[in-house]
Amino acid sequence: MVIFRSVIVLSALISGFSCSLEGDQSIPSSMPSLESIQREYRKHLRFMNNGTKILVLMCRDVEDIELTTVLTILRKSEIRTEFGEIKNVIATLQCEYELSIVPDLDIKIIMEERPYEMIILPGGKGYVNYIRSKPLRRLLKEQDDALRYIGAMSTAPLVLQEFDMCLKKNITCYPAWKPLFYSSYKIHDVGVVHDGNLVTCQGPTAAMEFALHIVEIFKGKDKADELSYSLGYRRNLSDILVINPHKI
Repeated sequence: MVIFRSVIVLSALISGFSCSLEGDQSIPSSMPSLESIQREYRKHLRFMNNGTKILVLMCRDVEDIELTTVLTILRKSEIRTEFGEIKNVIATLQCEYELSIVPDLDIKIIMEERPYEMIILPGGKGYVNYIRSKPLRRLLKEQDDALRYIGAMSTAPLVLQEFDMCLKKNITCYPAWKPLFYSSYKIHDVGVVHDGNLVTCQGPTAAMEFALHIVEIFKGKDKADELSYSLGYRRNLSDILVINPHKI
């Protein structure tokens, strides 16, 4: 199981098992609640980084490579990247190809912590679970109305179509799912399309380029190239279409 909650787990251990150097050194009878650990984690992040804040969301049956690639690259870039799910209770979620992951935050905490400079939806067959989420609809509507960035990978642009958002924009999407789009968008056969405040990704094979393009948006091309070089990855800038880039 891949778990991205090392800070939360560490906080739990410190809070639950630390003993005073003086007096009774017995182990506390009860552990702190998950909610209290989450809130301490939030305070910790505020002190650690008061700059750009990006949210990567997941749901059941999200595409494994897209999720793990974008989350890892953004955290390697030292952008404050939060990882949440669309339900009210944190639980182990299974990706499309049976990778099990535990998000850091539930939708209640996410709604308290908004706004985010960017919200990213990895795709996969689980996109239908995004569509069923009323809080997500509200969150994305607020994001788009404020012209803050939205990222949609492979099938995730179908969520935007269902929510009547970012209409008439240029996008890319997973090729096999093109017939599900109406005339709402202009679809391009490239890896990454950046139109205004919307950045879309064609699928898992373009996930690295998508993630590095986001790093470039928020931290500049030099940082994106430096990170690419450190990973032994050669960027393919010809596979990125930029139209009317949104200014932060």
